[in-house]
Amino acid sequence: SNPIGPPSGQFGASLALGDVLVIGDPGANNGDGVVHIFDVVGGAANFIATLHGPIHVEPGGNFGNDVALLGTTLAIGAPGPLGGAGAVGGRVSIYDVNLGKGSPVQLDVVLEGGSHELSQFGFSVALSESGATRALAAGMPGMDLMPGDHGTVEVYRDSGDGQWLLEASLAPDATSNMDGFGTAVGMGSDLLAVGAPYTTSTAPANGTGIIYRFSPTSNTWLYETTIHPVGATGGDQFGAAVAVSSDRVVFGGPGLSSFVGEETGQALLYEAPDDAVWQNDLRSTVPIVLDRSFFGGEDPSPQFAAEIALSGQVALVGNPVAGQVHIYRRDGAVGSPWQSLFMQVFPPDQEEAGGFGANIVMSDDIAVIAAPYAGIGGEVYVYKDDSGEGLDWGLVQTMTPEGGSSGTLGVGLAMKEVGGQLRLAVGDPGNIYDTQNSGEVHLYTWNTGSMQFNINATLTNPGY
Repeated sequence: SNPIGPPSGQFGASLALGDVLVIGDPGANNGDGVVHIFDVVGGAANFIATLHGPIHVEPGGNFGNDVALLGTTLAIGAPGPLGGAGAVGGRVSIYDVNLGKGSPVQLDVVLEGGSHELSQFGFSVALSESGATRALAAGMPGMDLMPGDHGTVEVYRDSGDGQWLLEASLAPDATSNMDGFGTAVGMGSDLLAVGAPYTTSTAPANGTGIIYRFSPTSNTWLYETTIHPVGATGGDQFGAAVAVSSDRVVFGGPGLSSFVGEETGQALLYEAPDDAVWQNDLRSTVPIVLDRSFFGGEDPSPQFAAEIALSGQVALVGNPVAGQVHIYRRDGAVGSPWQSLFMQVFPPDQEEAGGFGANIVMSDDIAVIAAPYAGIGGEVYVYKDDSGEGLDWGLVQTMTPEGGSSGTLGVGLAMKEVGGQLRLAVGDPGNIYDTQNSGEVHLYTWNTGSMQFNINATLTNPGY
């Protein structure tokens, strides 16, 4: 992902969902930030705790700018800036969240990074089961602000005795100032993907994606490849968004051009070789380009691939500026090409669904698509594919803000199966100019009988 901290208190700006629901409010308390945790097992949403970020001299820690949840392990990024004497350039706090304990939320460790208060350590965070233990990746792109320096990704390993030890500090081979390395990170098993969207290699600010793989043999992270976007013309921002799923990596390039026009955007998918051992395979990864060039009769509009969701053999690619969600499918094994179905998922009112496709989550044949600028305060649409092949997405539910406009419903989405039930969390951070409403998160459970999500709870910021 590529999280961007909001300028004011926005409950629901970042989300993570597992046995608990984690809700970030990185702009609260003059930008210090807080994170709220709810128990969501059993159909109800019960408040557990509010976590406060590190206290420092100047406001702006943005605690909760990004959150990652893996089992009972919770990582919270607070990229700063942090002021005062001896200030560090950001923190990542790691907690153990275990509802079976007397104290369900316990702080394990606080990691500090960066040699400058603007380093932005923890701007992006990701967790993964890597090897036999847990690994954490923390992006630190802010070092780009230092002349002659560059962004890095710090990788930590759970030592098993309560400590997280720095395992590697990763940087591109050809380092450059202002390349944004670490702006987006994604982890899946032993795979780590990093976006550097402002790198200049084939064109100004074309961006690159860098792939690493953990080697159990050498017990280190090995550089695999640097992927450069094809047909870059400048300002392409390839790597601005990253998604990782096992042996697949997706890099979004919202500024890439296609045959329709300039800056219409592309999403490029890469897969591991057939033997799934990248570090010993000399073959290059194979790009599969998804673009919107088949819409030749339309005016070009940017932000294709600003949002991507994958489920099985089906991919949904969002273009929120145009209000479009395009459908792609792959038939066959790894390496088989992804093909456009020349089809879209449509909102109920094409002209009024502002930002349709800005957020997409999928689970099997269920897709949830947000249009945060639709209607009077955003709308969220639930679709079900009746074909089993991504060919027939029918609208089954429309969610609107309760009690009128509260801002931007659907800015945050998280969906996951918990305890055998499909759960959905919908963030509604609210209008930043509305001093009476600091945001809400709506929690739903999928009802297989009615084929709709039932509301379980509406959570409001307990700090206000």
